[in-house]
Amino acid sequence: MSTKDMPVDEWTFSKTLGKEEAKRQLEDHWNTFVTKSHLQALAEAGINWIRIPIGYWAFNLTAEEPFVDGQIPYVERILGWARETGLKVELDLHGAPGSQNGYDNSGHRGTPE
Repeated sequence: MSTKDMPVDEWTFSKTLGKEEAKRQLEDHWNTFVTKSHLQALAEAGINWIRIPIGYWAFNLTAEEPFVDGQIPYVERILGWARETGLKVELDLHGAPGSQNGYDNSGHRGTPE
């Protein structure tokens, strides 16, 4: 795969790999990216608030989109850890349908719809 064909956002990542492989890799990521010990270390350092960015496709995925779902159990796990460690949480809708800004951080780079 050439550099120009590399996925640049979650849309092209899932489209390139296919839903099954994308979900497998994303589940590995979701399972390890944030751990309870990370939240404990933040709380011990005096941090009292965390932000969790999440795309709309975690809640409302259509069949036409290449995104995969399955994030919710991992978010719920982090919410439980945050509760245990005394951290407050902001759930941030970080990707709206059609891409709110056209950048990769909205889940789909390109012209916003």
